[in-house]
Amino acid sequence: SGTRRKYALYNEVGAWTAAINALGKAGSIDSAMRLFYTMPKTGVQPNTITCGCLTDCLLRYGRTSETLSVLRYMKQEGIAPSEVMYTSLITSAGRLVELENRQRWNAGNIMEDDLLVASGDTKAIEVYTVLMKTLSEEASATDKDNTQLMKVFLIFQQMKAAGAEPDLACYNALLRVCSQAGDVTRVMDVLRKIEKDGLVPNDTSWRAALKTAATARRPDLAEDIWQKGLEVRGERQMRVTWKPSVDSFANLLSAYIREASDCSDDPENQAILYKKVITMYKDIMTGSSKRRIEKEELMKSTRA
Repeated sequence: SGTRRKYALYNEVGAWTAAINALGKAGSIDSAMRLFYTMPKTGVQPNTITCGCLTDCLLRYGRTSETLSVLRYMKQEGIAPSEVMYTSLITSAGRLVELENRQRWNAGNIMEDDLLVASGDTKAIEVYTVLMKTLSEEASATDKDNTQLMKVFLIFQQMKAAGAEPDLACYNALLRVCSQAGDVTRVMDVLRKIEKDGLVPNDTSWRAALKTAATARRPDLAEDIWQKGLEVRGERQMRVTWKPSVDSFANLLSAYIREASDCSDDPENQAILYKKVITMYKDIMTGSSKRRIEKEELMKSTRA
């Protein structure tokens, strides 16, 4: 009976998917969307095929904003997007870049309906950013071949080639995937690109860079990144912009702890590294640290 029930559920998903696909191909996009979001309410979970059919129809009719909503839903529900879906979204983003550039070059002579059909309220950079963030969050320590890292950087290169200008969210997605791989060379290159583009890294940026150093067991690099973060200033170079979070500090400590754990054959160096961790923590608790971490925040985090 368990097998029969499983088969029945599979057919149930298949029936919903077929209905959504038929509505989408007939141009009844709103009905297809309503049907899609009704599925979970009836106890039927959309699968990759369901989402793929819907996004294919949405992109065919230029409904990019709704496509991104489906992609976010998939991320929330742990449904892995297919390669075809990513390819379709990249193609759509490239078309949006072309239309946005035409709009700038023609000073508004482009037909408004053309842009409306192509994107709704969605900009190309939003599509690229969602794609990169989704892939970077899928990356894990088990990705030994760095497949996800290469995919994220490939999307970034395609975005640049299409003529779209990356924002900080794009760069943070690059930093995040670097942190999973421990790719210190790429993470430093991304930080240089952020500076070159006139953007100011935020705590998300520095936290990911510090995690990269920790993954690579490079406390020396973590210290360099921390110091660089403290020196970066905002508008007109008048104020320091980074107020390190407890999570960023934890990544700094993790770089020392991971390095120490690899020094079991060198007890003297191991003791030095652990002592450094203890000293940093004590300095914050006694108020003598210059790392700009609030004692109260650290205590709150410890209690949690």
